[in-house]
Amino acid sequence: MVKREEHVASYRLLGLLMGLTVVNQTQFDLSLPTMFFQLLMDKNFDPTIEDMTGFDDTLKQQLVNAKDWDTAKYKEIVEMEGGDWDLHNDDDHEEAYQHYVKYVLHSTLIEGTQWQMDSLRWGFFRILSKTQLDNVQLTPTDCKEIVCGISDPITANFDFREVFQIVTDSDLVNNKEFHDIFWEVIQGFTVKQKRDLLLFITGISKLPAKGRYVQEAWMTGEERSDEPFEHPQGPPGILRTPRRGHHTL
Repeated sequence: MVKREEHVASYRLLGLLMGLTVVNQTQFDLSLPTMFFQLLMDKNFDPTIEDMTGFDDTLKQQLVNAKDWDTAKYKEIVEMEGGDWDLHNDDDHEEAYQHYVKYVLHSTLIEGTQWQMDSLRWGFFRILSKTQLDNVQLTPTDCKEIVCGISDPITANFDFREVFQIVTDSDLVNNKEFHDIFWEVIQGFTVKQKRDLLLFITGISKLPAKGRYVQEAWMTGEERSDEPFEHPQGPPGILRTPRRGHHTL
């Protein structure tokens, strides 16, 4: 994709939405590999062949097959693509292979997606600062599970009270008989009915990542960046992050 102003704006918006997805503990109906979030959250991430699994299996297999090439072919391809073959010891085939792999991964995943990832980070880190991510120890795997959801077979049964922190209305709490009947009805739902209710309450029929949440915190504009971003749910420069799965029934 050619870098244009409207494309940059679209990627920035997607980054903003991903950040809001994390702090509001909602989900996108997307399937993204863990390495995408490694690239998103760490600008200095250095990918390996194994990281390609599930991200670009074709490229991974091509690199595996390239191990049988001779050193001269590695050098020829790199220089043909305009790269620098700055390996001084061409006699060590394993070293030459690793050098070639690093060149391919860096040129494809780092240089080849630089403006797109920079645009995504621009939006994502307007919502969540790196300091806050470090404080709650949110890993790329955690982020993937929050944004995209966990592996959740649509036919799998579940208990609302085990998955969510339930905030019960005071009138329901004071009426034990009605309270017990209410939950008896919910527990008697078929899996499809539970999924439909989940969709009605949360806007998506997938379960959230169990046990994953961003702790409640306050974040000022100083923790995010020098460029202002006005959060739609509060005053400029301040963002509150609610607990995961906090719904009122």
